[in-house]
Amino acid sequence: MGVPGFRPEAGAGGGRAQPEDLKIDAAADRKRDELIQDLESLIPRMPESDRKADLYFQLGELWWEKARFASLQEVTRYDEAWGRWSGSRTGPEPATDTQRSDGYRKKALQLYQLVLDRYPGYERRDEVLFVAAHKTTTTAGARRKESPGTAR
Repeated sequence: MGVPGFRPEAGAGGGRAQPEDLKIDAAADRKRDELIQDLESLIPRMPESDRKADLYFQLGELWWEKARFASLQEVTRYDEAWGRWSGSRTGPEPATDTQRSDGYRKKALQLYQLVLDRYPGYERRDEVLFVAAHKTTTTAGARRKESPGTAR
């Protein structure tokens, strides 16, 4: 069982993604967009309950997966730009722009926090807390590795 649309062998660190992989990933991202839109319209109409907390948690997970896909796209764009730049080395060296994936991650983390704040009796609270902490730590660790001059 894996995450739909995510294959570790594609993208950064695992070689180039094949065109068919990119099509599948893009289709999965479009489906995520549909689910996000559906949940965002459904949640406000629901009464406060564990079911609503579940939907917020699911929405957060969808935003996190969207961030992962966006991150793969950002790395691909950087790789392509660096490949073009490395041939001539004219102009500034390309940099990775993570603004889009960072925004999606932020939305996910805000939703996890909302569940923790608004639903103290939620039966899956421990899971939400673990997921939020793990993803925050993982993201922070990756940022430290990317930052020049940081202690490792």
